[in-house]
Amino acid sequence: MNDKTGKTLRIIAIIFMGLAAAMNLLGGIGTVCAAFLTKQFPPMWALLDYQWLYQVLMIVTIIIGIAGVWGTIILTKGKENA
Repeated sequence: MNDKTGKTLRIIAIIFMGLAAAMNLLGGIGTVCAAFLTKQFPPMWALLDYQWLYQVLMIVTIIIGIAGVWGTIILTKGKENA
């Protein structure tokens, strides 16, 4: 591979990693209502048995999203250990 192809593949990989990080972060934030506000919305009362599971998954997904954003920033800057 030449230098131009490698640079193009690196940019594409950074874009895809950024998109994956954004989707994880937005997905975790989007489940706040199912995780914590279930008792306030009667249509969601069927989820009360699994509320603890939604809370754990929401927190883990947000942490993974933050780690992905951090990793994307490190890759963008081109640090040594990236």
